[in-house]
Amino acid sequence: MTTTISTLIDGARVLLPLHASTKEGVLDEMITRLVSAIGRPDLQSRLREEVWAREREISTGIGR
Repeated sequence: MTTTISTLIDGARVLLPLHASTKEGVLDEMITRLVSAIGRPDLQSRLREEVWAREREISTGIGR
């Protein structure tokens, strides 16, 4: 059996199209989509703070 990217990645978890053109914007879009998908918009601010704290420690490489 041949392994392809489509067998490894669930398309429902891919965020396209992205409207942001900056690292900050992309991460914000991802966070907004996540809290919406799980029905927890109340977590948006906290999650954003935690993502940026982690980003300050070790970059995700987004925007490079």
